[in-house]
Amino acid sequence: MKKWFVLSLGLLLVGVGGLAADKPFEGVTITVAVHSGHHATPWYMEAKNIKDLLGITLNVVEISPEEMYSRELLELSARTGAFDIVQYNSAWIGDFEPYLVPLDDFIIKTGDDFAFGDYLPGFRDFHNMWGGKIYSVTLDGDTFLLYYRKDLFENPEERAAFKAKYGYDLPDPPKTWDQVVDLAEFFTRKKGEKLAGSVLTKDFYGYADQAKRGRVYYWYLFRYIPYSAPNPHYFDPETMEPLINSSAAVAALENMKKLLEYSPPGVLGWEWDELFNAAMKDGRVAMWIHWPDEGRRFSELAPLPVENPPTPKLGIAPIPGVIKDGK
Repeated sequence: MKKWFVLSLGLLLVGVGGLAADKPFEGVTITVAVHSGHHATPWYMEAKNIKDLLGITLNVVEISPEEMYSRELLELSARTGAFDIVQYNSAWIGDFEPYLVPLDDFIIKTGDDFAFGDYLPGFRDFHNMWGGKIYSVTLDGDTFLLYYRKDLFENPEERAAFKAKYGYDLPDPPKTWDQVVDLAEFFTRKKGEKLAGSVLTKDFYGYADQAKRGRVYYWYLFRYIPYSAPNPHYFDPETMEPLINSSAAVAALENMKKLLEYSPPGVLGWEWDELFNAAMKDGRVAMWIHWPDEGRRFSELAPLPVENPPTPKLGIAPIPGVIKDGK
């Protein structure tokens, strides 16, 4: 009965470095199923090195994120052998485990060259292991952050206008979802209007999610969890009744719906690249939530789309919450 490996590129090289000169796997082809787009890039970049070192030919199959679960699990459960290595969301480990090869021998018995012991327990224990065995290594263990145009938030004219309209100081950064709504409304402007004291050369928007169906649920959770505080459950712990229609869940969805009014056209089809490009490359979004890429690539932030833009400046903050019982 064939089982599949789930691992990242580095693990492929563990324990075989001494044999590299002989290309011990000459003629072998390994098919890797990965998240389409930028997640596939490292595999293409390392394909030649793997071929030169080990003789292995990589066959990279890119799958859109909304199709990964169904397509991979179909191939695994049907035992077609279509994929040798699969990238998957850590939440799926219980479904994937029956078809995967445990990695304990590759990681522990080699002296942990992969530094698995350095993984944070939140990833190592709950994302990579099942039934006391290791079934995956974390390829992408990021957190989410709120990004905003600090060059815009610090503008004296904008700060004065915001306080005059909303009756409180412009929050830098916003701490609640209500503040995000106010800010998104305030900063949404049309081409030809003024922003940061200068004329806009294109439409500007207050907020954007990565809102493509099959992916937007993360961005819903950013609301659902604080709105459902202090005990954010999917199901009632006593009755197991789904809580998706609870008042907190509806309030979270209403917030998301409201912010769509201040988002760019087509945002409901946006994946990673669309949000990154609109916010960072085009500079036409005031606030957004994303992975840490922007924090690493802050120097790529485009100037605001105005005739005389200030120096680009990226603000980084925790994801907003809600006020409950004064907290």
